Amino acid sequence: MAEPAGFADVRAAVARRLADLRRARNLTQEEAADATGVAWRHLQRLEAGTENPTIETLYRVVAGYGTTLGDLFGEPGADAPPPRLRREREKGGE
Repeated sequence: MAEPAGFADVRAAVARRLADLRRARNLTQEEAADATGVAWRHLQRLEAGTENPTIETLYRVVAGYGTTLGDLFGEPGADAPPPRLRREREKGGE
């Protein structure tokens, strides 16, 4: 199956960001593996952009680095707490 157009660029951007997050914490790939529970060879391939991470793997990495998926993807306000959701009132009730 062929990759969607632009997917290689996204994978490369995620790879760079994963490496940047690790380096910002002054971790080697081996130390990052210990902190995240992800094998260092897998982290190495993710940072090289040669492997596609699962959501679970990305979550484990950012949790091990003490950050969020939003920060990984560079979303504005990623450090802000999630918004509180209000329940909709049932029709006819208060």
